[in-house]
Amino acid sequence: MWSLLLYLLAMTVFLLPRPGTGSHFRFGTISCAPSPGNALQARCSWRSAWRLTDGPCRNPCTEEDVGQLTTGLLGFWQCFLGCGFAQIIAPHRYYLTAIDRDDFWQQGYNDFTFNLPNAGVFAFGYVGCCWVTLVYGGGSWAVYTEYNAGIRSDTGTPNSSPITTSKPLIDMDILCGYRFEIPYADADGDTVRCRWGTGFECGGICSRLPGATLYPNCTLVIPASARPLYGNGLYGVAVMLEDFPTSSITQGGVPKDGSTPLSKVPLQYIARVKDGCDCNSRPSFTNLPVSEFISPEQLYAINISATSPNGISTIKVIPPVGANVGPIVPIDGTTSYVNLTWTPTTAQLGAVQLCYEATNSNGCPGPFQCDTLQVVDDPCLLDSPCLNNGTCSSMDGQFTCICTPSFTGTLCETPTCRTNADCNPSATDCLGVTGITSDIASGVLTPIASVMCSFNGRNTLDVTVVYYCNAGACAEFTTSNTLFSECTVANAYKNLSTETLCSVADTVSPICTFNPFFLFFTTSGYRCMCPLGSYPFIFPFSYVSRASTAVSACFPISGSLCITNDDCNVRATDCLGIPTRPSLGSPSEFLGGISSDIASFLTAITNVICSFNDRYTVDVTPVYYCNAGSCVEYDTSPLENAPVVNGSILFYEGLVRDFFPSLFSTYPNVVPDPSTGNRLTYLAQNIYTTVFRKLFPP
Repeated sequence: MWSLLLYLLAMTVFLLPRPGTGSHFRFGTISCAPSPGNALQARCSWRSAWRLTDGPCRNPCTEEDVGQLTTGLLGFWQCFLGCGFAQIIAPHRYYLTAIDRDDFWQQGYNDFTFNLPNAGVFAFGYVGCCWVTLVYGGGSWAVYTEYNAGIRSDTGTPNSSPITTSKPLIDMDILCGYRFEIPYADADGDTVRCRWGTGFECGGICSRLPGATLYPNCTLVIPASARPLYGNGLYGVAVMLEDFPTSSITQGGVPKDGSTPLSKVPLQYIARVKDGCDCNSRPSFTNLPVSEFISPEQLYAINISATSPNGISTIKVIPPVGANVGPIVPIDGTTSYVNLTWTPTTAQLGAVQLCYEATNSNGCPGPFQCDTLQVVDDPCLLDSPCLNNGTCSSMDGQFTCICTPSFTGTLCETPTCRTNADCNPSATDCLGVTGITSDIASGVLTPIASVMCSFNGRNTLDVTVVYYCNAGACAEFTTSNTLFSECTVANAYKNLSTETLCSVADTVSPICTFNPFFLFFTTSGYRCMCPLGSYPFIFPFSYVSRASTAVSACFPISGSLCITNDDCNVRATDCLGIPTRPSLGSPSEFLGGISSDIASFLTAITNVICSFNDRYTVDVTPVYYCNAGSCVEYDTSPLENAPVVNGSILFYEGLVRDFFPSLFSTYPNVVPDPSTGNRLTYLAQNIYTTVFRKLFPP
């Protein structure tokens, strides 16, 4: 098979139209991918470069020709494998993208589509004569790619080959230790590796660069010690890029892994040695390489900026077809830039590379750098519209968000649950009741449903599994019930390392606290209580449970349900474990709790009792307010000048209004209530604790 292929290649060289002038070829690459929506059509994009006066561009070839389709024809692209006899498939005519009068070259880009006879393996190439005069080899060229139209098991489509490009002529400052990061991009996210071209892959330039190492990661390195191996001429370079799947797949039913390539792509160019460079003043780009999606018919603009201690003399750009590159503009003595603008068309959908290289005032080059621009009309790629880790799926310019279990909505913007009550009605429903709010389900119908469900033959009311709302998703509450129950301490209660802790919860773990008032409920005076920053919660359906104790847990105050600011702040000052519910008769997240209005009125009494707690007294450091139905901690730093008694300040509108009217004019610098604007909403002194401690010192 391969001997026949080599024969066909050799014959094709002689069958092609001969150009009028030899020694004119400079550069070539080609890469193929499936046409959108057509697995049996390949779309191949290619670039080539020629002597300025002998390429497809007219002679003389000028800046006015850039962006235009050339009139000259230099042979044809052919199919060498999979199509029968060497079949002509497209003319070698391109859109001129760049010219360089100093190095005397022209470079262009074009693509073609080809209807494949089957889903097999194909080889497309371009052969002819001759390369520019080289130190080693030369003569005929052969730019060859291998494309496999078999369906990939991981993507459901044929493979897209990697793309690559470079300047036609690359300078190598070997005395500084030469390093060339060969640019590439792979639409399928495959692993791309580079190797030297061999046999028919490289035509007449199969000799490798002396002393050079081409690493599989596509980095070409020549040490300074190899400089004596080079003369002053030009060197041909032939590299093959291959892509490999990141995991084992099949391609057209054939197993492929990290050792079997999916496709082969050529990169051929010429190189020359550049001596006399200051290794410490080589140019560098101030903008890092990027890979981004852009929309067709919309303007894309970028400033390509380079800097060098010796100043920048040129910034040479290899642009996509239709791009406009402005003149070099100096910013100061070391930095300059060029502006590029481009409005891609719908015919340019796919990935393209925008590449550039700068030289300083000594003519020494910096790194060759490329951006990968993917022109797409897919809203999922352009805008990433789905929120909260939702997966975007698109078709015909429209998108759909596939949400995680924690969120719902068109953009996955709405949490699946907001309160614990949203989760628990479903746990108690064994009748298939739907379409009602969780407030009604948990607060009104649950007792009825539980009674009726108790007669079920297969399943009765499930009271062993309790759910809560965790980051927008219902989660099972797995800790044993310890909140408010009695606990013991092995040693003195302040010895944290020896005490018997309350059970660790998957919400907020309670802590063992002593208070003499707890002797009314316990034998030891120790009780598991919610720590600061959290509040006790009674699960909505627990009152129908046959369990001996209520199912309860501690939850963070931040993010809890609220109607008014008091709904949040009474929770911050609770150190006795009194469940509260939002005020004003609103739908309740709690069952058995008291209204926050009443809790606010009882704050003074609560503070007196809490002052005897050994672990903590009333928590007055955080200030909370109700924002869009959820408690949010408020920055209290502006309250630094407010009066403090025994290190604590209470923030209750009721106390200020009813007991401290004189404070309205005394403390004008207090921050207003974020919801009402009342400057004194949060301010009241913990005078009750102070007085009680004076009367009954601990």
